[in-house]
Amino acid sequence: MTARILIIGGYGNFGGFISRTLARDPDMQVIVAGRSLGKADAFCRAITDAATPPVPAALNIQGNIAVALRDIAPDIIIHCSGPFQNQG
Repeated sequence: MTARILIIGGYGNFGGFISRTLARDPDMQVIVAGRSLGKADAFCRAITDAATPPVPAALNIQGNIAVALRDIAPDIIIHCSGPFQNQG
């Protein structure tokens, strides 16, 4: 069974490392999300050693997150979007 992993901030420093690492596992479908669909798409195309190519997605915190997550339907969410200093 393939797990759908949504990585918010998935093309940044921390998220990019996690996205690249998880994309090598054939049992994981990595969904790279951030504010810029263009950046997510470029990042996904640049990962050439992926067992399963990652999927780009835009996730705008100004929009309805519940609707966006329902449409993406992840099994696991990893939050890597910063800046981190003001987050709990």
